[in-house]
Amino acid sequence: MPRTRNKAGAEPVEHDDPYESSTSGQGAASDETYSPDTKEPVEHDDPYESSTSGQGAASDETYSPDTKAPRGSKKRPSPDKASEPNKRGGKAAKRIVASGRSAEQSSAARQAEEAPRDAYEAVRWFQKRIDAGEILVDELKRRLNEADATAKKHLDKANDFRDKLRLQKEATKSAEQKISLLEHEVDNLTEQYEECLAEIPKPYYGDPNKVTDDIIAAKWGRLEYVISVLAMQCLDMTPDQIRTTFSGLLGADIIELCQRKPVLAGFVIHRFIWDELRRVVFLGEGNFWGGSFGTLFIKMVKALRKSDPNNAVNLQLISKLKFTIAKDIEESIPKDEKAIKAAAEHLISRLSSFVREGKQSLFEEYAHKIFKKALKLLSTFTRSKAIFFLAYPGKAGDRFDPGKMRVKMTDSWDLEKDDLRLDFFVSPALNKIGTAGGDMFDCSGFIIQGGVVVHVHEETSKDSSGDKVVKMEEDAVVVHVHEETSKDSSGDKVVKRIHTHKGYLRSAYVFFPFNLSSSNMW
Repeated sequence: MPRTRNKAGAEPVEHDDPYESSTSGQGAASDETYSPDTKEPVEHDDPYESSTSGQGAASDETYSPDTKAPRGSKKRPSPDKASEPNKRGGKAAKRIVASGRSAEQSSAARQAEEAPRDAYEAVRWFQKRIDAGEILVDELKRRLNEADATAKKHLDKANDFRDKLRLQKEATKSAEQKISLLEHEVDNLTEQYEECLAEIPKPYYGDPNKVTDDIIAAKWGRLEYVISVLAMQCLDMTPDQIRTTFSGLLGADIIELCQRKPVLAGFVIHRFIWDELRRVVFLGEGNFWGGSFGTLFIKMVKALRKSDPNNAVNLQLISKLKFTIAKDIEESIPKDEKAIKAAAEHLISRLSSFVREGKQSLFEEYAHKIFKKALKLLSTFTRSKAIFFLAYPGKAGDRFDPGKMRVKMTDSWDLEKDDLRLDFFVSPALNKIGTAGGDMFDCSGFIIQGGVVVHVHEETSKDSSGDKVVKMEEDAVVVHVHEETSKDSSGDKVVKRIHTHKGYLRSAYVFFPFNLSSSNMW
């Protein structure tokens, strides 16, 4: 059987595996082997069939009798032996495969040996960074746990304070309710007491409806307390809100002073409420007492009193007229409950925007209460034989007079030595002409002093009476104290008494010669 060789012009086969190509000094393994069954060469896919360094390379050409064998090549087996298993070829293939694997391992080892040392340094650097990061993570976890523990403690404290605040609010609300109930109880007991006194038979002293100054002072004090609660505890206004709300209703000098001294805001509100009561109740514009006839009667008494204020005879006639007609008006015309409620609602609507949080119900309750208490005072004034009227006996800059004024607010530290000057009246004074018995109309006096805001006057001087006023240090306060004595119609001496208690001056009831034509009295 003739031997075969590669076809003419056959191109060599390309190999992808780098180990299929021969290295320097090695022969290339043939891509084709002889097969006894076919005349065509057999291709091998195994890349490890190629020889490695130190092994003979198989020729790409087969033996031909026309050509000489290449130098260094081995003879091909004879045709007679071609059909036998090529044991030597199998052993060579095994050696080639083992040699290829060994070459791969040696190449990997050589690459590892030739790897730059910077790579190992980089690995160690990254490992250190990883270790440092783990340490930082552990530290942050520890801090986070501490922060969680601290936050839990603060949260527990906040919850504790919240519970205490809730309990305090509940206690305050309960106390306010108890105070309100006690006030109602006191009012009811007072009314029952007065009714019982009226039922007790008494000798006739010329005035069966005689009311003492102590009773009037007690009623006035309860009214003043309710107004103070409204102004100081229920309402909160800024100077700008006071300017916007009370402009045209209060004097411009009072509003301007509040702009300079915001601490006076509560006293300005107090003054506004008193002005409303004075106008609506005591001047009769609300038609509470006696309807429209009662309003005309109140205005008539005021006009008669101011027509000849120093004429004791005229004042005595006014007293008799007032005493007789007032009882008939009260018996014939009951008080107008709807008008009282409307006046209270008007005050609430005007000031409701400035009510403190949680004080709305108390504000509305006391807004109705002040008109009812003021109406009781008006009824007492009109049924008495004495003549009563409200007044602001002084103007801004006047020297403090303890016989007409009581201090509500001052920058003084020594009321008995400092020279105090009037800023404005917080509440009016109550003037009384004559007595409840219907005589002594040539004397009058302030049984209730007006509440005032005063300041220290820095200059020193002597007053018109020659009393010495001593100049004190800067920011000190000076009070002018002057005692007066007079005699009433019975010849008894009446002395003005001045008492000092916790920085407040209070004057006892006093009669003194008067001039009712003062423009500061209404």
